[in-house]
Amino acid sequence: MPHLVTTLHNLGIQQASSGLHREALTTIEEATSLYCQLSATSARWKGELISALNSLGDLLAQLGLPAEALTISAEAERLARASAEDSPAVWLPDHASALNWLAIRLAAMQRYEEAASASAESVELFRRLVDVNPAVWREELATALNNLALRHSDLNETLLALECAEEAVRIRRILRRDDAVTDTVRLAQSLGNLANCLAARDRYAEALAVVDDAIELCHERRRARRGGSALDLPMMLANRSVYLAALNRHRDAMSAVTDALGAFRAATDDTAVTAPELSVLLRTAGHRHRALGLPEESEALLNLAARMEAGFASA
Repeated sequence: MPHLVTTLHNLGIQQASSGLHREALTTIEEATSLYCQLSATSARWKGELISALNSLGDLLAQLGLPAEALTISAEAERLARASAEDSPAVWLPDHASALNWLAIRLAAMQRYEEAASASAESVELFRRLVDVNPAVWREELATALNNLALRHSDLNETLLALECAEEAVRIRRILRRDDAVTDTVRLAQSLGNLANCLAARDRYAEALAVVDDAIELCHERRRARRGGSALDLPMMLANRSVYLAALNRHRDAMSAVTDALGAFRAATDDTAVTAPELSVLLRTAGHRHRALGLPEESEALLNLAARMEAGFASA
């Protein structure tokens, strides 16, 4: 059984990464059930069970089932916490990671205060791990700080969000010196988050400079054929348009929106499956332009989003 369950878990992850989410759900559910049986006979399987629960929660979230995903993530965190209380030297990393996932699931259910609390605890645990072995755990701390910045933003705690985002960028700049290939992607994402935090404090000129750095890293990544989300560049370009509009550079702002649309279509081959993400991008930019007193630009963006959503619904 041990070999079978490991194979099933890996297969489920591969299916999910290939877009076969329903098939992956069946596979990972089976793997999780088998891990439950194994962990009941030996504690050595508890880590694999927690990992499988995290995979299952992530998959349920991708399938648009946030309540179910939260239930699974809460169970993973409960198991990890109990294990860490018994043997912190062994289980502290699992608990820190499980808390990070739990915070994301709570935020998806708009339980923002609970999410922020879980995220803050995750950061604190990763700080303890960094104190022991910084080479291994600094990247995980940066990820947890990024997520904590988002949770503070959910609560409109803009200064706390900014402080977390700044620390995450500082860590990832250091890490990139050692691994320029992998950490270019992560640094770009952290810079994008930092730009949003600066904009939330009405520091638009600084936000623009930071997002321009992030965009350059995205271009560098594409030239080198490195990984990362296909949506990173278009989303950053869309945010750039908002910062430009806030600085009264309206022509440049609309040019940035056009660039965002082009980047999105280039990254996704203009496929209908990603139309919802693009419509969200357009609507976000449209509402932000309206809030900045730019009704014509806002209407153009919102109308385009509506046309895309109508086409997606009829597909």
